[in-house]
Amino acid sequence: MNIKQLLKEATRLINQSEFTDANKNRLKDILCYLSEWRSNHPNECTQYPQLDFVLYNASRKLRTFGYNRLNKFDNSSINADNDLITVKDTVIDEFYKTESGFILDSAQKDVLDTFENANGKLFLSAPTSFGKTFLLKEIIFRHCEDYNNIVIVLPTVALLIEVTEEIDDFNTKLNLGYSIYNSIYKDLELTERNIFVLTPERVLRLLAIVPNIELDFFFFDEIYKIDEDVALSSEDDVSDKIELGNDEYKQDEQDHRAVAFRLALYFLLKKCNSCYLAGPFIELNSLKDGFIKMLEKHNIATKEITFIPTLKNEIDFHAKTFKYSSPFENYKESTSANKAIERLLYTANKLGFSKSNQAIVYCLYPAYTEQHAREFSDSFIDQEPINERLQMFIEHLKNNYNFHFGGKKSSLENWDLVYALYNQIGIHNGKFPKYFQREIMKLFNDGAMSTLFCTSTIVEGVNTNAKTVVVYNNPSGKTDESKKFLLLNINGRAGRYQHHFIGNIVYIGDKSLKIVQSDGISLDFKPYSSKIYLGDIDLENIDDDDLTIINKNRKQTLGFNKQLLPDEVFEQNRLIERKKQERILSRLLNSIEHFAGIESASIYHFLNDGYFENILQIWADIGEIKPTQINAIKWFSINYAQKSYQGVLDYGFKKYLTQEDDEHKFVNDTYRKVFREVKDTVEYQLPRIISLFESLIIRAFDIKKIQLDKPIDLSNIIRFFEIGATTPLGIDMVEKAIPVVTVKKVDSLRFDTAELDSQRKEFVKIFERRVFLFDNYEKQYLIEYIKKYCI
Repeated sequence: MNIKQLLKEATRLINQSEFTDANKNRLKDILCYLSEWRSNHPNECTQYPQLDFVLYNASRKLRTFGYNRLNKFDNSSINADNDLITVKDTVIDEFYKTESGFILDSAQKDVLDTFENANGKLFLSAPTSFGKTFLLKEIIFRHCEDYNNIVIVLPTVALLIEVTEEIDDFNTKLNLGYSIYNSIYKDLELTERNIFVLTPERVLRLLAIVPNIELDFFFFDEIYKIDEDVALSSEDDVSDKIELGNDEYKQDEQDHRAVAFRLALYFLLKKCNSCYLAGPFIELNSLKDGFIKMLEKHNIATKEITFIPTLKNEIDFHAKTFKYSSPFENYKESTSANKAIERLLYTANKLGFSKSNQAIVYCLYPAYTEQHAREFSDSFIDQEPINERLQMFIEHLKNNYNFHFGGKKSSLENWDLVYALYNQIGIHNGKFPKYFQREIMKLFNDGAMSTLFCTSTIVEGVNTNAKTVVVYNNPSGKTDESKKFLLLNINGRAGRYQHHFIGNIVYIGDKSLKIVQSDGISLDFKPYSSKIYLGDIDLENIDDDDLTIINKNRKQTLGFNKQLLPDEVFEQNRLIERKKQERILSRLLNSIEHFAGIESASIYHFLNDGYFENILQIWADIGEIKPTQINAIKWFSINYAQKSYQGVLDYGFKKYLTQEDDEHKFVNDTYRKVFREVKDTVEYQLPRIISLFESLIIRAFDIKKIQLDKPIDLSNIIRFFEIGATTPLGIDMVEKAIPVVTVKKVDSLRFDTAELDSQRKEFVKIFERRVFLFDNYEKQYLIEYIKKYCI
């Protein structure tokens, strides 16, 4: 492409008084293309002395100032010889500058203005990397004197930890005076000003534990999760029932979490006067009637941003032909690449995947991320030295996750994750422990690896620095709409704004699903929809006044026994059907003697003195698990409680049969299965079940008029399963993103006090004496924690 011609065209577009959307997108494409050319050809830029001036003014014309930041342009250097233009640009900057001093893009300013003009109620549809979380922080900063209690709703626990850290730094830097929480238990102690960073399930727990809390504002990210027709579940999601010990279990394809998302939204809208709802690629013109009614009922303004600020190139294969398409360059090449992995390797070499030119490879299943990463690692050799932090993480995995099976065989020799990491290739899927996911993403974004193989976990609010996204497998889904939406999200990860000018989208398969420019997504809010027959959990929770006549009539046929199970007890665990709670309570009333003394039970006594087994027995009696699963769940939980991942993995590897043909498959299946069982059973299902039984046992004792030594509070037990910590220091470390295996070592230390501040001070001295307990990877985390919170 002729650089001079593009500069002329850009100059013409900059000087046009009527600036259509087509002109805007064309100028953006030229700006991105020339900026990329400038960074790749620094020695040739002197041939075009006007280049920087044109690029700078193109960014100003678009009122999209991130281009100038990425090009490292500023007003004073570009306009050094023209004081009048310098003054003009300074005035423009002041117009777009926020209270915190940041210069917004015009689209971002429009969003904030819309929020303010709509009395603090906004639904935003915008592409990935638009800066939705940045705008959230700006809203909090503007209204910090008005907002005492804020809720931030996010889809995954892994994302909670990342955003908690970001909000905590923001809160500390600007001295806003909020306390930050990302987990909720009955022993919660609130301050006057609080920010809650929670999943929908934890939002509902907050509202149950503190029903009278006055909430001022909430942010609801990834709002498409409220509609299971759009957000179908995947293998990365938690199971709807306990799978452990049940080889016949099959995960339902429906997204059971959608109910939690929409109920959290429903109740927050009733509690808060101000809200900011956000999601990507949702078409306002195609919203369904339930969502429209929700917006109208709560007077929520809407804003749709369709402008994508990076230039997107498309690459795909037809048979063995490599096809490259962009607004400025189109060509085809014949290759010998027939298999998908061969096509990926060809693409990696053609585009030059490297630590400064990174790529994400989307795979359908967690097992595929591991399999394809190993295949890729066999042929794609990174000649650069391995990153020091990556090396420490590998050593940490070797120290904590090496197991022997079949005699003296080492699991590490066959583990795809370690093999890939040795070759500086990353793997990210929802079955890994949360701190694996967080560390691998951090290493990737810090430039420690060139390529990251991932599942759909990557689209749920996780920011990456990838320039290229490779669609290795087509997304799954029952409907074209759900597939299309997932693909839009995946493609949106290519070329993050303010990190790249250009993003590459690569389709490997001959029959790859593709997205056309006009594609978007519709969305429904089913409780208000006139066309939806709601499920029982929705019916049990939505107020009669908000239901359609048909659903209201259906609700009346459910036949609740509110004398047995009052609303205030049901609402403690409102995601579990009311009839199911009534059946459990009836069984508890007939066996309440089995729970005598539970109010004083420690974690050890809860697991070993029959309480836990009796709960599982009742859970089996109502058909939620098979009776044969009880012992499997009990012993898995006890092993995990005693020895964390090491205990349950060691047990898993002892199941190896000497006649097993495929050692490699056995090893990777064992890691994947055990990690999944910890996530699904220990961290998700058991806290949910124990929380339910806590409220129903309290109700049973109340009905029987049995006096207790003290109120029943199983917070320590629930918290232990959910986050893996027992001491105040350990709990705080989990919330501050310290790896759980490290936290369990800290919890095993002896502290003289039970207060967090005192334990922090004690830990500084203990760490000096017991530093040998921790590997180098763990030490770096603990040293950072001590510097930030203990000194």
